[in-house]
Amino acid sequence: MPEPKATIGQRLKNIRVERRLSIEKAAEATRIRVPYLQALEEDNYSVMASAAQGRGFLKIYAGYLDLDLDAAMQDLQRADDSAEVPPAAASPESVAVAPAPDAPPPAPSEPTADRRPFWARLLRRSAPEADAAPLPKPAATEEPVPAPPEPEPEPISQSRPEPEQTLVSVKKTAAKKPRSAAKVSKSKGGTAGADTKKPAGKKKGPLKKPSAKK
Repeated sequence: MPEPKATIGQRLKNIRVERRLSIEKAAEATRIRVPYLQALEEDNYSVMASAAQGRGFLKIYAGYLDLDLDAAMQDLQRADDSAEVPPAAASPESVAVAPAPDAPPPAPSEPTADRRPFWARLLRRSAPEADAAPLPKPAATEEPVPAPPEPEPEPISQSRPEPEQTLVSVKKTAAKKPRSAAKVSKSKGGTAGADTKKPAGKKKGPLKKPSAKK
């Protein structure tokens, strides 16, 4: 059985030790805290706040130690694929017997869990083949529903007078007022003149006959 390959964390630690670099000096150079660097060397990503943070710290630390992270990932992936044991051939005794007609249908098998190491699942996005994966097709968009037509404005009632007609009627009424006042003054003046023209009449008495001369 082949020996297991060194993990990403073990390779990082081996390179650091070979270069005689302390963990504190690496933390100062990468500006990553010591507990996070120790977790990376131990392949313990549970202390990371998120998977994105773990990938970012790992890329920075690998770049500081000149470790080709993509090549190391591919090497470990090939080692994991070769370590898988092929399924054994089915023996005559293990041949499945056809179920009886009255037997209930077999329950659906549960989906197979991902057996890759945690670091491999965490860093699967950093592999080159993951970057070249096709993007999912966008969901079919629904056709836009046309908006309902806007209601037409109601016609203006004809019974209401227009502003121009109202203005004309006001002007006519204002023009008629001085004419009526002039007529009143004329009628008053005519009556006064008639009264002045008539002289005060003297009462005529019976005419006296001339007396006869004696």
